[in-house]
Amino acid sequence: MEEPTGEVAPGETGPDVTAVLSADHVAIRADLQALVEERRGADRRERMEQLGRELARHEVAEQEAVYPVLAQIESGREIREQALRQEREGALALARAMRRTSWRAGGRTTGDQLDQLAELLVKHIDFEDAHVVPLLRLRVDEEKRHMMGTWFTSAKAAAPTRPHPHAPQNLLGLLGTGPVLALADRMRDRLRALLRPRRRPSGAS
Repeated sequence: MEEPTGEVAPGETGPDVTAVLSADHVAIRADLQALVEERRGADRRERMEQLGRELARHEVAEQEAVYPVLAQIESGREIREQALRQEREGALALARAMRRTSWRAGGRTTGDQLDQLAELLVKHIDFEDAHVVPLLRLRVDEEKRHMMGTWFTSAKAAAPTRPHPHAPQNLLGLLGTGPVLALADRMRDRLRALLRPRRRPSGAS
């Protein structure tokens, strides 16, 4: 199977990144709700693994397609830094929860840990819905948002999907494989070109 390239064919328009982010957030909320409500150990472990995969893919896509653009927007850098702090805190909680469910998925202690994880992740999602998504809609033009949406979905498709509970407590550390790094390099180049001021044709008045 061919690896996604993150390239956009001539004339092709990808999804608006704000719509993609919002849809991802809805899906993650649903996965979290299902996880905290699950009481059977084996099913809880399976849901935990599914959530870990989706969060890892979501984070690598944000790092490559969203945060570089935020850093170029007035007030966006501060929002980006706060979002990254929240992600680091969530990654630590996720690693702890994955370790816990990998060897003892049932019981009240595990349930309490999952409740804490859900609280942190919902706080982060709420922050992005309240600050990141509106800022992108306000300050990034439609063409760029659609390019970002294409890169976001391509990064998710290319990302490895099996984070390990004993890996480094940073989701991006779980994703540093060749195909993802190559895709990231291509997307960074495209983002830099997109953000660079366009030169007017010589001789234009």
